[in-house]
Amino acid sequence: PPFVRLQEVVLLQPPRTMTESDLIRLAEVQVGQNLLTLSLRKVKANLKRHRWIEDVKLSKRFPGRLIIEVKEAEPVGVVALGDLYYVNRQGELFKKMGTADPKDFPVISGFDREAFEKEPEHYRSLLQRMIGLLDLLSQMDEIRQLGISELHWEEAMGVSLITLHPTLEISLGREGWEEKLSRLSRGFSTLQAGLDRVLSIDLNFEKKIVVKTKS
Repeated sequence: PPFVRLQEVVLLQPPRTMTESDLIRLAEVQVGQNLLTLSLRKVKANLKRHRWIEDVKLSKRFPGRLIIEVKEAEPVGVVALGDLYYVNRQGELFKKMGTADPKDFPVISGFDREAFEKEPEHYRSLLQRMIGLLDLLSQMDEIRQLGISELHWEEAMGVSLITLHPTLEISLGREGWEEKLSRLSRGFSTLQAGLDRVLSIDLNFEKKIVVKTKS
């Protein structure tokens, strides 16, 4: 009977990372096929093959409609491992950055690819900490003014923040980031007038802000 045939695929919200027609093509459903025998499990599996799709909700509505709701992965940064990979809030790498992909994300660098692949849970935990640091940084007016270009990790020295405007390095070490950033915030007004001469800021000395300037 006509009412059990698929007549329309309805997307509850338009996808950000592909066209609607691309998403429907990925689902591998065809107008006219039998809705009663259509496997939602298979359609979900088809959609989740795409690296940007994190979760899928599906339902059949008679007569003739398939309802699709997708949750797309939300990158919070890109991790440099030779190539660049998007990372989500859980510290999971989910897609290699392509030439047409959005690029306006902070870079997290300093990881050795071989070590990363040998100890994925260790590096996932470390990435979660650095994503938490990005959250802290994004809440600071001073850092928003400077812009975040990169977080660089070194096993011995910890994290350095590389800013955009101007380009300078802020050393944060391995821990105590919130207190160090609070100290920077309190002293920022003193630094601000001469920022164009600043090369680096070291926050690893207790109760101090150590500034290196251009000679």
